[in-house]
Amino acid sequence: MLQCQRFEFFFALFSSVRAPDMVRPKKTMGVGALISVLANRVHPSKHIREKHRNMRNGMRIIDCRVIRLEVKKISRKDQEAIVFTHSDYKEENGLLVELYACKRYCKILQEGPPDQFFIADSNDDVENVNRDAEGEVELPDIVRNSANSGGTALNEIISQMRSEGFFVDDDNLPVEENVPDVITEASSDGERRSIDRNDVMQEWKHDGLCLRKITEARDYKASLKKYCTDEMKFTKLQFFELMIPKHYFITVILPTMNKNLPAGEKNITYGEFLKFLGLRFLMATVQGPQYRDYWSEQPISMFRGAPFRFFDFMSRNRFDIILQSLAYTNENPPTIQDRFWEIRKLISAWNKNMSDTFSASWISCLDESMSKWMQRYTCPGFVFCPRKPWPFGNEYHTIACGESGILFFMEMVEGKDKPSHLPQEHSQLGSTIGLMLRCTKPLHGTGKVVVLDSGFCVLKGVIELKKRGVFAAALIKKRRYWPKYVPGEEIKAHFMNRGVGDVDCWHGKLDEVQFHLHCMREPDYIMSLMSTYGTMDRIGEEKSRSWKENGVTKTTKFQYPEVVHNHYKYRHMVDDHNARRQSPISLEESWATRRWPNRVFAFILGVSEVNAMLAEAYFSDTPQPSMLDFRKQLAKELIHNSYDVKDDGKSIRKSRRKIEAHSHELLSLPKKTKFDGVKVVESVSDYPQFKCKTCNKRVRTYCRCSPGSIRCTTCHLRHVVECETVH
Repeated sequence: MLQCQRFEFFFALFSSVRAPDMVRPKKTMGVGALISVLANRVHPSKHIREKHRNMRNGMRIIDCRVIRLEVKKISRKDQEAIVFTHSDYKEENGLLVELYACKRYCKILQEGPPDQFFIADSNDDVENVNRDAEGEVELPDIVRNSANSGGTALNEIISQMRSEGFFVDDDNLPVEENVPDVITEASSDGERRSIDRNDVMQEWKHDGLCLRKITEARDYKASLKKYCTDEMKFTKLQFFELMIPKHYFITVILPTMNKNLPAGEKNITYGEFLKFLGLRFLMATVQGPQYRDYWSEQPISMFRGAPFRFFDFMSRNRFDIILQSLAYTNENPPTIQDRFWEIRKLISAWNKNMSDTFSASWISCLDESMSKWMQRYTCPGFVFCPRKPWPFGNEYHTIACGESGILFFMEMVEGKDKPSHLPQEHSQLGSTIGLMLRCTKPLHGTGKVVVLDSGFCVLKGVIELKKRGVFAAALIKKRRYWPKYVPGEEIKAHFMNRGVGDVDCWHGKLDEVQFHLHCMREPDYIMSLMSTYGTMDRIGEEKSRSWKENGVTKTTKFQYPEVVHNHYKYRHMVDDHNARRQSPISLEESWATRRWPNRVFAFILGVSEVNAMLAEAYFSDTPQPSMLDFRKQLAKELIHNSYDVKDDGKSIRKSRRKIEAHSHELLSLPKKTKFDGVKVVESVSDYPQFKCKTCNKRVRTYCRCSPGSIRCTTCHLRHVVECETVH
């Protein structure tokens, strides 16, 4: 009843203020009408892409002339489409090109002749240009469950994906630097010369000296630069702020967002932006509800809708405005096509912040991370990585600290969409070697170690890292053929009659830099690593191996040699970081969006969140909570941040109407008064009594929040409890 009374009150107030001539009349679509159309929804898209190589989110083409209404095949479905022309889009012979778009993406600017109106049409179904909802999956049915496939089925999927035009990152393909028909090698000085494998590999030996220890490199612990964690107690919010490019948020993102705000809206402050992020994180603690459910007027239910409400923190309209104004760069679209232009500065700012803030421990792990996205046509750098839990989307090369697990560098795989006019650093040495040098740049000159998987098994790359003061060990794996300079078959022959657990080293030298191939006999293969550090000393716990020989089960125990031990101990650091980010609930998936830059931003936020949790556990020496518990606590600190708190100390959003509506006080009608609806009017008798709306007890009391509803003392208490439960 109270809600109905409020609605009637505000409807009457609105009607009294707004004159009838102020009501905007609905416009009708028809032939000859002028419309504006969402640019990225126009077909055929090639005409739009040729003229606008880098379109902003929500960009519209205005003054389009409607020709007809027609059913077109769009997104593999028959949909009503508006066919139109525009003076800027012409064929070579000068004739106007017929373009079309779904009716809901067209907005009427000026009506055409009334006799040309389309039947029962209006502009009510125009879709919000910044609507943030997940669209249809555009992938072939056969590949959606590829992560659970194997053997022949997986090979068929990979073949079909390549035939569909996807960029496939297959674990079995060799990198270009390991192709054996390349007989010359590029050096760092730009010269090219021929190198024979026999000149590289020398003899089976190890002199017992670690090439790293003789440089007096120390086993450093991870640290926060410019911060002493022993003297400071960081909150979860402070750890999170250390892991995000805060300065970039304040100087680039927020000013650009404020420029995108509708007229009359107040500027977004840093504290309000943190509150917005906190609400996003809190939404990612449950699965199922739509984000609008968090502002529902319906009572909270155990069986439907969202489990909590956000009215006290931010209005839904304000949340939508911030969401629609999100921008990640203050630069204008480049004249040359670059599909990554919106997020390049954001990723660079994140990497720079981590370099300025965090110093990794003595050992790190370089691997890949995936960010899920199911629409390949809207995803620059779309990659199919068949052996990942999330096989579709963007792939990032990432490096994580081996001791703390904190991820401190990322680089997106751009693949076929990489602009040719933007050369990457160290690319003259080869794509894989250049990638290894860029990803390990924060470690250059430190004498630290990086663990590499078989995808980075390029001997020349390991040598180039050593030249820049980084020691490395890469897993040797045969991908169609052995890596360049690695005599794989000779290694197998050398261990033919050796026992399980036996180790040996093959010494080599390339570009005057020494290295070793550390090999260990396993029951069914030879574990091999190319390394520029380490000895054959055995360390760590004993490991057990069992195998069958002539029908007899045999077992042995042994310790791993140093390089093999470090490989097994630290090789999963990036995978562990990915697992924390992706489960049990991923921020990226809970943020359903059609706008690809938002997914990149969500990925960066997810990485920063995991970094904050790992930093708290490592530097504060506190028990590590579950991912969801940490997210809830972080969301609470983000929502109740102190950046925008006023002098009265109140940070919770409360409107005057809401405060008055939710204040419960038992009042009594004055002498000679009664209720006429919700109004207090004069009465004939001095103290007329009325029945309680619940128990029919005769009283004259009511609650401040609901004038007109008579309640006794007992029923008033029950009413207060019910209201507090709802709100």
